[in-house]
Amino acid sequence: MIEYKRDIRLNDIDAAGVIFYGRAFDIAQEAFEFMLKKIEWPIEKVIFHSGDIFPVVHTEANYLGAIRLGDTVSVWISLFAISNSSFTLLFDFKRDDKTMLKVKTVQVSINKKLWKKSPIPEDFRYRITNF
Repeated sequence: MIEYKRDIRLNDIDAAGVIFYGRAFDIAQEAFEFMLKKIEWPIEKVIFHSGDIFPVVHTEANYLGAIRLGDTVSVWISLFAISNSSFTLLFDFKRDDKTMLKVKTVQVSINKKLWKKSPIPEDFRYRITNF
């Protein structure tokens, strides 16, 4: 698991003063990019130097408690599942060691030239299964 810490800012909340649902997915994306950097496969490598990209094809979120302006959250990233051409990540948003939100993403390996599903590159597979 990898931990990504982040303060909740004004642009993260809705009129009720809690995290806006769309921002939860943005923060999960920030955490994903942080994870890529930690496993030495930065997003720049994915976009500019790799033959494969990993677009999100499914997301879901479960809100278990209120995340408010000024809260510091720890987003714990873990590999939930992996197949030949896709992987599922779980983003566990915690405040004071209590889970407040869970975001799950399914991402598919796509060959950039053919724009078709492809096997996850072995080096990337190794890195995401061993972080």
